[in-house]
Amino acid sequence: MLYKILCLMNHLLSFSNLEIRKRKAFPGYYLQHFPLPNFPCCNGVYTVSIDKIISPHGFSSSKGGWHYYSEFLKQYEAQPDVSYEGTVLKKYYDVFQPQSVADILFFDDKNAAPNILQKMHPLLIRDFWRLDGSLEEITAHIIEEETQLFGSISDIYGEEQFIRCINAYRLVKKHGYLPDRFEDGYLCGYFLINGDDYRFLAMAGKHRLAAFSVLDIHDIKVTVPYNLKVLDIKDIDKWPTVQSGLFTKEQIECVFHRFFEEDGTGFAVQYDLEVKL
Repeated sequence: MLYKILCLMNHLLSFSNLEIRKRKAFPGYYLQHFPLPNFPCCNGVYTVSIDKIISPHGFSSSKGGWHYYSEFLKQYEAQPDVSYEGTVLKKYYDVFQPQSVADILFFDDKNAAPNILQKMHPLLIRDFWRLDGSLEEITAHIIEEETQLFGSISDIYGEEQFIRCINAYRLVKKHGYLPDRFEDGYLCGYFLINGDDYRFLAMAGKHRLAAFSVLDIHDIKVTVPYNLKVLDIKDIDKWPTVQSGLFTKEQIECVFHRFFEEDGTGFAVQYDLEVKL
């Protein structure tokens, strides 16, 4: 009953960009305010360079970065009759099967990861920046399921991603990017801000983003529909993961900077996923 009441209250509070969240200290709950990004926008739509867009697990679809969807579509352009079995997409899901969040964000040096990340289920990467409560509470609510983000997955699910990438590519190539014509047409996510630099963390629209990459569409219209809209390093004390006591400021700052240091290229080398076309 308490959970249902909190959900209803948070739905009403969301219109004011507020949310009731958990924390360690008494009284156990606090009211979180999520500020809006300080970027020019039009009716809640922001224009972001593809070079600044990053996935929840640190991959970039920019020309200088690496993302398994983008790399697959490069293969598809060169070989339109390629099968799922012969793609970098299939290889990625086969070779990258992390056991913790540390395996994902600190793939090159897990010893450099905060110890708590080595105890965190890899699926927690999907909503990492919104986590609150104790690790035990968070882990207890995980639903084990296949994800687009990494393996292991079934070939059926992998082929679904294969088809979705191709469909996105064909539609964007034919019509361009027309997000305002569709209910869920915009890339969605939130901003990470580090002084004068930023990243847009793409939470929805990853197949379209890969299509933009190979079709040389550089300026992408995005929205921030979630309560969490921006995480600015200067406001680290107010972040949900810190307010709840899940991470110390030092731990979460270490993770935050990985999104400005990595773009997937180092990962591709480490896992031998570079494709010579």
